[in-house]
This record gives sequence, C-alpha cells and structure tokens, in this order.
Amino acid sequence: MGRVSQHSIEELKMRVNIVEEVERHVRLQKAGRSYKGLSPFTTEKSPSFFVNPDKGAFYCFSTAQGGDVIRFVEMVEHLPFFEAVEVLAQRHNVTLEYESGGGPSREERSRRAALLEMHEQARAYYHQCFMANDQLAEKVREYWTQKRRFSLEVAKEFSIGFDPPGSDALMKKLLGAGHSPELLLESGLFTTPDESPDLSRMRSRFRGRLTIPIREASQGQVIAFTARELFCTPGADSFKLAKYVNSPGTPLFHKSRVLFNLERAQKSVRDDPGGFIMVEGQLDAIRCFTSGFASVVAPQGTSITEEQLLMLKRYSDRARILLDGDAAGQRAALRVLPMCFAAGLEPSFVELPAGQDPDSLLAGEGGADALRAALASAMPPMQFAARALLADPENEGPRGRAQAMKKAGEILASVESEVARQAYLVQLCDLMKVDYQAARADLQRMMIRSRSSAPEAPAESAAVKENVPSRLTSLESDLWCLVFQDEKLACGLYGVVDEKWMDSATVEGRLLCRLFWELREGLVDSVAEFVTRTEDRDELNFLYSLQIRSADTRSEDVLRDAENIIRQLYVRHRKQRLEAIDRIIETGSPDRASLESLLRERVLLVKGKKELPALTIQG
Repeated sequence: MGRVSQHSIEELKMRVNIVEEVERHVRLQKAGRSYKGLSPFTTEKSPSFFVNPDKGAFYCFSTAQGGDVIRFVEMVEHLPFFEAVEVLAQRHNVTLEYESGGGPSREERSRRAALLEMHEQARAYYHQCFMANDQLAEKVREYWTQKRRFSLEVAKEFSIGFDPPGSDALMKKLLGAGHSPELLLESGLFTTPDESPDLSRMRSRFRGRLTIPIREASQGQVIAFTARELFCTPGADSFKLAKYVNSPGTPLFHKSRVLFNLERAQKSVRDDPGGFIMVEGQLDAIRCFTSGFASVVAPQGTSITEEQLLMLKRYSDRARILLDGDAAGQRAALRVLPMCFAAGLEPSFVELPAGQDPDSLLAGEGGADALRAALASAMPPMQFAARALLADPENEGPRGRAQAMKKAGEILASVESEVARQAYLVQLCDLMKVDYQAARADLQRMMIRSRSSAPEAPAESAAVKENVPSRLTSLESDLWCLVFQDEKLACGLYGVVDEKWMDSATVEGRLLCRLFWELREGLVDSVAEFVTRTEDRDELNFLYSLQIRSADTRSEDVLRDAENIIRQLYVRHRKQRLEAIDRIIETGSPDRASLESLLRERVLLVKGKKELPALTIQG
C-alpha cells in the first residue's frame, strides 16, 4: 500500500476549515483577520495561540510552534502525519487517494487506529450484551431501570453495556478481526496475571460488570471504559472489592487528561453563562446531562488534575463544582480552588443536601428543580474558602485565625492578576473578620518568600529564542510579511534583490535567500510550495509565525513598501561592506592586486546610490 497522494493532502487542507477544526480543542475569539485563544500545547492564562483562516495556518507564540490543519491535529491529538490525514479525511468525509491505489492494509495501520477500532468493537459488543434477550441481560437491565432509575433510552444514548462473566466472545471476535494477543493486552480490555499475552490465561477486565464508554473530546471516539460492579461480578475476581474498575493507562487513555462527557459538554457550555458543572462520577454526569444540565463533566475516578482544569479553560472561564457536604468534601474542594485559579478558571461551589449526590438529588422528588436551586445558590470562591476554613476546629482562636489566613494566602497566591488578588483579599478579610492591612502585609511577605525560594526558570532553547515572532523588526521579516500578503511579489523580488544584501545570520534572511534561489532554479513554483517543502521544524514554525503576523499588518501598497525595503537592504549592505573594506585595509595586509580591487570597490560604493531594477508583480 502506498502513501496518501500529495493531491489528496492538498485537497484535504483546502476543504477543511482550520478554525472549525481548532475549535474542537480551543475556544477562539476574533482578533483582526485572525482568531486567538489559549494554547492547547502549554499552560497559559493569556491567549497566545492564533489561527488565520485565509492562510489555513496556526501559530502558538508560547511554544513557537505552527503549521497547517494537519500539523495541528498531529500535535493536539498526538498522531503521526499520515494518521492525522486519515483522521481528518474521515471526520470531514473526504475520500483519500493512495499512490499505489487502495487503502492501508491492517498490517500498515497505526497501533492507535487499531486500538480505536478494538474499543469501538468492544463498545458495540457490550451494548449488544446489555440489550440481549436472555435472563442475565434482563436482570442487568432491571438493575439499570429499577435500582439506578435510568431509562433504556439513556442506556442507548450513552451505549451502556454489560460484559457477561463467563464469555470469551469478545476476545474471539477481536482475534478473528486480525488483532494480535499482544494488542489485546495493550488495549486494557483484557488482563493476565503476569501481563503476558498468553491466550489461555487472558480474561476480560470487566467481566460481570456494567460498562460505561469513555470518549475523547475532539471526535467522541471510545478510548476506555468504566465498569461498575453488579450482582453477577465473579466472586473470585481480584477486583471484587472495587465498586468501579477503570481501563488502565494505554496509548489512547491517560485518565489525568480526560474528562467524562466533555465531548458533549463542550458544545453547550458556550451558551451556559455559569460554565461547566463538575460532578464526581460518570453516573452523576449522565443523570445531570439527561436532566437538562448539558455542560456537566466528571473526572475519571481520581482527584481533579491541573491538566483537566486547563482543558475546561479552553472552552469556558467558569466552573461550578458540586461537592459533598462532609469534611472530606470540603478539604477536597479547598485543594481544587487554587488549581482553578492557577488554570485561569473562576470556580463556584455548590453544596448539596447532606447524604445526597447529583444522581440521588435529580432522581428524587425535587428533580431538576432541586439541582437548579442548588446551582443558583453556588458560593463564590472566597465565600466558600472562608466558610471551609472557619469550619475547621484547628482554626479557632487568634492563632487559629492566623493559620486560616495563611492557608487562604496560599490560595490567593495562585491568582495571577494583582487586581483580582487584592479584590479577593478584601472579600476574604470581610468574611473572616480580619484586618485588611494586616492580612495584605502577611500576604506580601509570604509571596516574597515564595518567589525568593522558587527554582530559577529554565532558559529558553536556542530554537525558541531565534523563532519568537515578537521580533519583527528586521527588514527581512518585514519583506516576508509582504510576500505572505501577496505571494506573486516573490517572483518579482528574486530578479531584483541580491542575496548578499540579506543578513544570513538570521532565520528570516536565510529563508529569503533560499526562497529566491529555489524560485530562480525552478525548484518551487510558489511561496506556498516553498513553505510546504520546508523540512526543518524550527524554520517552518518561524514561517507560520510570519504568516499569522502578516494577516494583521496589512500594507496599503505592497509594491511601494517592498521597493522601500529593497532600498534599505541595499543601503545597509553598502554601509556594512564599506566598514568591512576599511577594516581589511587598516588591519590586514592584502597583496597589491587585492588592495587595488578593494579600493575600486570602495570608490564605487562611496560614489553614489545604486540604480535598482524596477520591481513588478506578475499575474
């Protein structure tokens, strides 16, 4: 099987709207001719990620990374190039052509694609078993509808499944589809006592349990499962003591980076001024979603992580955290509060009635109205912090109050904005009956000590330093911006500009020299082709940064501005060459012929301005 044809790749890039594709992962806002948002590749609170639909390009100023829509999918979904092409083609119904015809064989598909196929087959199998016409499946459905009080329509919508306790049908199905025992084990769907791919010892990880598919956010593909204990879970199962069993870490699934139901919630949260609703478990999330609270998400059976909060920040600035009213729930929420601030999220906290969770609250008599009332009374962050800190018996008395304010100061230190931090401190002091000036002085001392003891930030790599696009002051980079505004300009430039005038010590100078040479030699036909053929990742990132910047630095007269830059390039070259000749004459000992040649060159340079050929834009 051959590779995807270049024609198909170019057609795919033309047919896919890069803004729509990026918005699967990043909340974008219009910024001139471009769009901006928070980088999906790093932790940040101010947007430094730009997308230009006219050029079909993105650039991340935080990481100095850029590219086209395929490169974006490669990076954000951690895919190799040709798999990213196939994912995009499938997502947008584009038929790909292969250089030697046909599609990829099973042996040539990526491991990730095979694992995704296995999970989809497992999802279909589990759901089929859940809906089967037999006594065991009927009892499982009774558990779902009577004990959990969910409808069968909800089970169908979320592909709720059941893994029969004594069946090896799924294993046989996957082996029959051509998947190896090693891949079955790697998928996390199966396990052996010693993790060896011995089929005689391999068993289903979720046997005898209710299965809930976990999907990734961008495409909604199944990447893992959560499985709940049932009446028929084998008694000898090593997981018997666990009410829930989750898929282990796999090439598809990293639980700290996944939020249950985010693939649905991200679509509705834009219209929800309160932001995301965060609950503890998957069944809580399903109950909320099917009760009309569409922006609900849940972590994967672990404490919320910074990565998950940063994922939420891409789509909304707010999150409402539903918590248990007990002391453990309060402590957990206090831990989440500074993490939210550090991620740039404004959290509020919803305290549920004692002994209830979102599932039981919504399934009760109050129904959706009960949860709506709870959400309406959500506590702002400082109100919650003051209440939780003052409720702790250790924080009683003057010393205890000082200890509480120290803990509060540690929370406030994670707020990046000085204005917001001071506003929060005013609220906190009022709620905790503490003198503001004293608290402010304590907070300042704590932050000074924290900064002085913090480890020194690592130095930027040479590649990042050289490619940071804020440095757009050189003549070469200005010329690049004009070229990207009107690519026909390049064909006029290479016949006028002498490469010696360029500063080849800079990446933009080297790239211009190479562009002109490749155009002159017929190696490329256009600037777009030159960009596509650029293989060095640092150079390519820099070109994309210039493309993004050029979109919002439009020239009213490209030809006039280009001619002005050409004159400046020559004047700069003339000055530098004169200085170099003088240094050679003064410090060197050139032979007579070399000296005469240098003097003649110097006279010509001093004599006057060079008449530059007229610049034209063809086409």
